[in-house]
Amino acid sequence: NEFGHPEWLDFPRKGNNESYHYARRQFHLTDDDLLRYKFLNNFDRDMNKLEERCGWLSAPQ
Repeated sequence: NEFGHPEWLDFPRKGNNESYHYARRQFHLTDDDLLRYKFLNNFDRDMNKLEERCGWLSAPQ
């Protein structure tokens, strides 16, 4: 799917009775060496560190 999850994902909404059953993050995927999620996780971590250092999200536009 568009979020890169190997399983079906559905966020709470009126159509599913605001259920969180399928709205789960699968953090264990980054630990599986057969998958490539660790690279996406590393990129996300590094971007967050860079933003902390540079602060572009809070900069005036």
